[in-house]
Order: sequence, then C-alpha cells, then structure tokens
Amino acid sequence: MVENLLNDTNTVQFKQIRTNKPASRLTPAERKTLEELFAERFKPAIDRWANAYKGHIPFDASEINLSNFYAVSAGCYTFMIGSTTLVIYNGKDKAKVFYLMTKQGAHDLNSIPTDGKSRDLSVPITREEVLPMAEADTGLHYELKDIVIKPTGAYCVIDGGADVEVGIKYENGMMLLAPDNLGFVIGKDGKFITYQH
Repeated sequence: MVENLLNDTNTVQFKQIRTNKPASRLTPAERKTLEELFAERFKPAIDRWANAYKGHIPFDASEINLSNFYAVSAGCYTFMIGSTTLVIYNGKDKAKVFYLMTKQGAHDLNSIPTDGKSRDLSVPITREEVLPMAEADTGLHYELKDIVIKPTGAYCVIDGGADVEVGIKYENGMMLLAPDNLGFVIGKDGKFITYQH
C-alpha cells in the first residue's frame, strides 16, 4: 500500500508532503497513511540510524512512536521526544533520520562563554570511531580524510564536545548540499546535541 502512495501523485501521501500540518489536524485517512508509513518506512530507518550510533543518541529509540508525532511539512515528519526535536525525511527512494536538535543544545550552540575561564578543547570521539558509524548510517563509503572534527569549546559554551562533519564540501565558503553530507555535534558525554543528514 505504501508503495502505491509514493508512486501515485493523486494520493493523500503526496498531498501531505506538500502541506504543513500539525498532528492535531490530520484527517482519519492521513492518520492511517501515517501509521502505515511509520511501520513500513520510518521505523526501519530509525532502527538503522539508532544501531549506527548506538550509545550516542540522547534518548531510547523505542521512544520514537506516533504518540510523539508533532507535524508534517514538505516530506519532513517531526517528532518531539521530550524537548528534543527529531525529523524523519520521507524521500522517494527511502526514509531517513534527517535532523535532531536538543532544546538545551540549540541554546548552548549559540552562546559564547562569559566566565573568562580556559576552554576544554578536547573531543570525545575520533575519526576512526566516526567512520563506521557514518557508513552504517548512510550506506555510503567515506575515508578518514572525509571526516573533520572540531572542538566545540572553541566557539560556544559546550566544553569538551565535538563538531563532526563527514563528506561535507565547501565552495566559496558555502557548504554544498549533497546526499553524502552528514554532520553532528556531540557533548562531552558522547551524546548527540544535534545531527543533520
């Protein structure tokens, strides 16, 4: 049934992708479509992502369910896990975890230290650890040279964290959008603060 929804441009699924609608305004037919999408596409994508980053996700992946579905917009399905935003992108070929942001992380990443103390520029992860996680997540091949790790303590109040870029390319100072782009920030505890693919 989901395959038909994805291929037929006159279906509820196609219309959902082009509209912005909160969970509370879904029709019964849209709710049924969402249930099917979650079971057949979103759950496998979430499980693959959670297995790739085992030990780095700031909540238990089993907490991602339809009870915390928040809204749909342009093919992106937003879930709120406590105060953490998680977005699943429902692409033509497959669904994938697209974005994560913790509420505190959004604040901390945009705050600079004011206490005058020395910053902790250590990072809690290595390129050798990132490589198999990124490949398991995306199914793509990367090399160590494709991974850049910067200490978060150099630019925000998050001491001892890591800003990780995988496969990201720049042109004239602007990041190029490509399917193999992957980036995340983890705290000193090794947990995601933000993630984007």
